[in-house]
Amino acid sequence: MDLERDVFPLLLENEYNLMIKKPEKEPSEEDEEGEYPSNRKPRPEDWMIEGGTRDAPPSWSDFQPYPLGGQNDLIFPQHNDWGEYFPRGGLPGLSPIQPVPNDNGDGYRFPNDAELQTEWIEDQIEASGIDALAWYRPFHINPQHKWGITITDRGVWYIAREMMSKKYKEPYTEDEIQDCFDLATDFLYQHEMFHFKVELAATLMELNGSGQPTEVYARYWDHRRAGPWFGSPSDCLDGAAPLEEALANEYARHKVCRGQPKPLKRAVEKFVREEQPDGYRHYYKVKHNLKWRQGLTELVNKMLDRETPLGRYNLLDSDSILDTEEVVPCQFLNSEMPMSFEIRALQTIGFCRTKKFERDLKKLTHQVRVDMERACDDWMRDRCARRNPKIIRGIKKPRIVAEFRVGRSPECRAYHEKINGERILRRIGKKTEGSQKAIVNALKKQKRPGKITSHHALCGSAV
Repeated sequence: MDLERDVFPLLLENEYNLMIKKPEKEPSEEDEEGEYPSNRKPRPEDWMIEGGTRDAPPSWSDFQPYPLGGQNDLIFPQHNDWGEYFPRGGLPGLSPIQPVPNDNGDGYRFPNDAELQTEWIEDQIEASGIDALAWYRPFHINPQHKWGITITDRGVWYIAREMMSKKYKEPYTEDEIQDCFDLATDFLYQHEMFHFKVELAATLMELNGSGQPTEVYARYWDHRRAGPWFGSPSDCLDGAAPLEEALANEYARHKVCRGQPKPLKRAVEKFVREEQPDGYRHYYKVKHNLKWRQGLTELVNKMLDRETPLGRYNLLDSDSILDTEEVVPCQFLNSEMPMSFEIRALQTIGFCRTKKFERDLKKLTHQVRVDMERACDDWMRDRCARRNPKIIRGIKKPRIVAEFRVGRSPECRAYHEKINGERILRRIGKKTEGSQKAIVNALKKQKRPGKITSHHALCGSAV
């Protein structure tokens, strides 16, 4: 299923019934009681429907942020206007962080309170939960080309410092800082990905009905409507709300904390339970597995405004319908942090990348990641000493898979292939006889290069 081709036009054709719309009248203090159903407060995300053009919550208005992750930002980041080059899908590849030495000179540090503006961040989290640090913009809101996930640089660094750092002891190494940064990014990403899955489930229920499409998501999203909605009291949360935020926090916690040490798990649970508002902090009432399934069922019933025994399956089917990590657009928001802590895109501008390559890259040490950046950059510009790549024999023409050297200790090989004029990074492997043979044999057997998750700025598939 292609969302933009198959689903978005159907939503727009039935815009009056299906899309989330800006209220025709802004209520004043005098008539607010008559405008809204009782005990309903506006959603913090209402800024998204104010004219449809606002790109960040009002709380971020004191910054002059620019997005990272659009199709053109790798080449002209300073000219990347909001939304104009919003990425087509997938988490953007990020350059290795630039480790900042600590004051003792025996390790590296995270941003301090002044650099991070910790007090401001904590005020935002107390008011708006984790969605103050990252947010999901639904495709039920116009303009649709701005839909997707936005993750803030300050949000990533705050989560990395306050929670993920508990995995290690000071002084921190380069690899430890990088690992904390990656875990924090994944935590915010997974929380917002759950919001997408909720919208997709609602959309399938809207369009799969008989006859005229039936409104589901817009009614559920909007506090101005009658009936169960996003902020309705939840049975699973013992009357607290919103249920979706509790489920999103539990989804992120479960995804990221698996296999991690207890100090990190405790830090994540403390952050969610003690620093966030109602609903967000009630993740423990919908923890995996039984409570989780009950929460999913109640959420779908809330969206449909009726009970269905198969509710949770509607919400969990998204991964079987499409590759959610490839489909959902995602960008990072740089907000004038010190240059040393600035988030940058990968410099592999001459390559597309497969999902397997992205996974291999995360397993490398920080220094080898840096070496990978330099090697790709040098190879594409024909400047490195070994600019003629070694061709892997045994793959029939017109396919040619080649390798080039990355780093010294440990030394790695990057395997790439040119298909339809596009250079694709396929795999990364250590320079050992067994590893090289296994990778080469796997590449020989593959008829296709695998799922391409990230396209370089000017390739035909990126525009």
